[in-house]
Amino acid sequence: MAILHVQQIRGHLEKTFAGLIEMSDYATASPEQRGQVFLTRSLAAFAIMHLADITPQRSAAAVTDGTGDNGVDAIYFDEVERRLYIVQSKWASDGKGSVERGDIQKFITGIHDLINTRFERFNSRVQAKQGEVEAAVFDATTKIVAVVAHTGQDPLAKESQQDLDDLLVEMNQPTETIEVRVLRQINLHGVVAGTTTMA
Repeated sequence: MAILHVQQIRGHLEKTFAGLIEMSDYATASPEQRGQVFLTRSLAAFAIMHLADITPQRSAAAVTDGTGDNGVDAIYFDEVERRLYIVQSKWASDGKGSVERGDIQKFITGIHDLINTRFERFNSRVQAKQGEVEAAVFDATTKIVAVVAHTGQDPLAKESQQDLDDLLVEMNQPTETIEVRVLRQINLHGVVAGTTTMA
C-alpha cells in the first residue's frame, strides 16, 4: 500500500531531521504548508545523507530549496570522493505519480546555470554555496551526480526521462562527467526499512 510506505518514510524524515531543516522563510505559513515544505527539504537532505554518507546535520545544511532556487533543492560537494551532488526533491503525500516534466526541465536548467556559474539566477541559499560549487566544477576530477528524489510510485514519464538522457549525452562528451540517479518511493522505502542502500 503506497500510503503506508509514504507514512513510514515521513516518520523517518521527521525523526531524522527534526530541528535541523531551515524553515524561517515559512514562519507564518499554515502548519500544512510548513509540513509539506519540511518534508520536501528533508527528502533532499535524506538523499544526500545516504549517497554521500554524511551526517543529518551536514546534509540538512546542504538544502537550498526556496523561492528562486532554480529547480535545485540541495547541493553538496564531497571533497574526498570529488562528487558534486545536485538534488531536486518532490514530496507526494499520497504516494502516487511521479515528477512533472516541467520540474525536470527546470532542474536541468538549474544544473546548466550551476555549471556555468551563473549564480545571479539563484536564491541566496544557492549563492552561499558558490565557493563549494566552483571548487567542484573547476576541477577536472569532479563527477556530478544529479539526483531526482520523489515519493511517487511511478517511474519518470518517457518525456522526462528523455530530457535527462539528453542531458547525459550532452554532458558526457568527450568524457563521462555526470550521472543521474532517480530515487522513487520503492528506493526510499528500502533505505528506510534497511533492506537496500543507495550505493
